[in-house]
Amino acid sequence: EIGISGAEYQQQYNRIYNYYSQMFEGNLADDQITQLQQVAFRGLVNQAYLLNLANELELVVSEDEVAQKIATQKEFFKDEKFDKTTYLKVLNSIRQKASEYEEATQKELLIETVTKLINLPVTEQEQKTVAASIFMADKLEVKVLNASDMSVQMTDAEIKSYWEAHKMSYMGEPSFDLNYIKIAYADMSVDDTELKKYFNAHSNEFTNSEGKLLSLEEAKDSVRSKALIKKAKKSALKKHVAMKKNEITATEAKSISYTNNVLPLDVMQQVVKQKTAVVSKPLASQDAYYVVRIDTKYDAQPLPFEVAKLMATSGLKVDKMKNALSEKSNQMLASFKGEDIGFVTRDDVNKLSMLTPEEASLFLGQLFNSKSKRGVIALESKSVLYNIVEQKLFEEDKYVSNLEFISSNTEKLKKSLLDAAVIEHLSAKYSVSKFAQGI
Repeated sequence: EIGISGAEYQQQYNRIYNYYSQMFEGNLADDQITQLQQVAFRGLVNQAYLLNLANELELVVSEDEVAQKIATQKEFFKDEKFDKTTYLKVLNSIRQKASEYEEATQKELLIETVTKLINLPVTEQEQKTVAASIFMADKLEVKVLNASDMSVQMTDAEIKSYWEAHKMSYMGEPSFDLNYIKIAYADMSVDDTELKKYFNAHSNEFTNSEGKLLSLEEAKDSVRSKALIKKAKKSALKKHVAMKKNEITATEAKSISYTNNVLPLDVMQQVVKQKTAVVSKPLASQDAYYVVRIDTKYDAQPLPFEVAKLMATSGLKVDKMKNALSEKSNQMLASFKGEDIGFVTRDDVNKLSMLTPEEASLFLGQLFNSKSKRGVIALESKSVLYNIVEQKLFEEDKYVSNLEFISSNTEKLKKSLLDAAVIEHLSAKYSVSKFAQGI
């Protein structure tokens, strides 16, 4: 029986969360976080299945093997070789005991051993089957129809009905009742003593195009500009504190939408994230700092029909043209005579000159996943009617010249299929009991 501790789960979840948090710049929704929790748990369960199988097969990993594995990990190196002091310091920094890390490494090696046993070598026939799916070539006749060539009619009643059905797509902007104080850089002043003090503290920031340090006299305008910004920020921080304590009131009160000519866009991008009744820290813009308190937030609302009519008309027209395009494509399919473009493979994007490279790539991807000899593939604003005149698997010279690529892909595919089959078998054999909620 293999257990999964709370610490193991937390470590696994943290690894996955940190990876995706970086990918999405920290913008993970609650449902995405729930999915990551499930992925972390399922990954540990699959590892437990393999460890159970290792126990049944009486596989063991010695302490020497564990030590050898750890000794190859470069995060524990000092002077290009394993260093025990560094090893212990690194583990201490992540609050993990050496015994825990060594146990985790032992499990990792056991899983590697089991995986090697169940992953069979690739055969030549399997490689040729994969090569056929990659390099299969179809001789095609194609005809491209454009949505923009379709003639459609619309009535006001249809446009109104379309707007009713899609009004959430035509939204106004959120708006705000807010108070603020503006601290303009131009309202600040600095004397020569302050300029010199700022320059001495930041002299390495002032260089010419060749990287040479400038003197105060040479950099005076730039020094003054930065010193004024620093002074404005200091003033803004004081006003922020005073406004929080109700010692001062805002100098301006406005009711504005997200796009306005009162607060700069870069400030509004920060304001929209702010809670009501909270005094913001100084928000920097091109020429000033702003300290803002939102009294009321108003969510965006659907635009009235009169305002959204042009957008709704455009949306309905696109839908009608797509429907007309689909109908015409299906009517022509049985008897169309298209342009003979010869043999194409999945990567022959340049042979479809009547399509953009992106469209050609989408078309070929769908074509080689289709089982139909004759068909229609819909793109964003076009339909491609195709007829497969002839088919060939692959040319021997293409197989030989791409053998390394084919072999690698075949190996990955076979490993993936075998791993999935083994996990499915083991999941039926071993039961899983959960003693924690919310996973």
